[in-house]
Amino acid sequence: MNIFARLGSLGFLDWVLLICCVAFFTLVGNQLFKSNAQIVHLRLLAMNFVKTGTEDEKKMQDTIFKRIKMMMEERIQIYLKRKLRDGKLKPLKAKLEQANDSMDPIQHWTQKCMYAIGMSALGLFAAALGIQYANVPVIVGMALLGFVLPDMRLNEKLKKRQHRLKTELPDFLDLLASTAPSAKNLEDAIRKVCDRSEGEITREFRMALERVNTGIRTRDALKQMSDRCGVLEIEQLISQINQAEAYGTGVEKTLLIQAEKMRKLKRLMAETKARKSSVLLILPSLFLLITCLIMIAGPSVVSIFEAQSMFAGGK
Repeated sequence: MNIFARLGSLGFLDWVLLICCVAFFTLVGNQLFKSNAQIVHLRLLAMNFVKTGTEDEKKMQDTIFKRIKMMMEERIQIYLKRKLRDGKLKPLKAKLEQANDSMDPIQHWTQKCMYAIGMSALGLFAAALGIQYANVPVIVGMALLGFVLPDMRLNEKLKKRQHRLKTELPDFLDLLASTAPSAKNLEDAIRKVCDRSEGEITREFRMALERVNTGIRTRDALKQMSDRCGVLEIEQLISQINQAEAYGTGVEKTLLIQAEKMRKLKRLMAETKARKSSVLLILPSLFLLITCLIMIAGPSVVSIFEAQSMFAGGK
């Protein structure tokens, strides 16, 4: 009776904590006390399902946590497809393409919702453990943090990719400007440079060439490439190339001018980065200087205070 009375006096958070602990120890116990024969048998069954099983059967072989996660993701995606229109997803789709992310907008929104649910569950678990400051505002704040984490990751990925494109563009243009006079046309020059170089900008030009081979005009393929990159310098370069081809002027001269411009831009970026790094080094240098002063002068200061206290005590 005492056990049932104690169970009846538990609150909501206590029940959540109890259920989580039971589930945790059950899963850990199942993994610890499985024999080697059982583990090998389960692995053979999983391999057999991978070869011959249907998609539903393969899903049933996953752990319960993976199945719950997949079920939640499917439900969230169904809800988002009903609520979100394609017009609202176009900016996010363009951003994902510019960051070279394999997700589609619905998957990105699903990830945001899953992160929010996971972070709020973590805050709820901390509150159930009785951790200080783990209250409702903190749980809501953690849910909001989880909701914006995928956007922060996407922005960081986009920023790094655009920086690589800006860094690689001047060298690629130098090669293109030197190859263009001996090539049959612009596509042939781009193909020769792509065969000799590697990098993010090279992959973009290769993709543009593949689209040209499928029947798309070079002008349109380059415009699509500039949209995928989302870099102002590349947009200006493509615009200059298209104008040169439209008016029949020499592309070689345009490439030389743009290459010189990109070299100056690369030098400016390096100088800006150097200035920023000198500013960022001030705080660590100041911290190390103060630490050295404390370590060197600290014992002397302590000795002086001890001597003064002893002198005052002798008086």
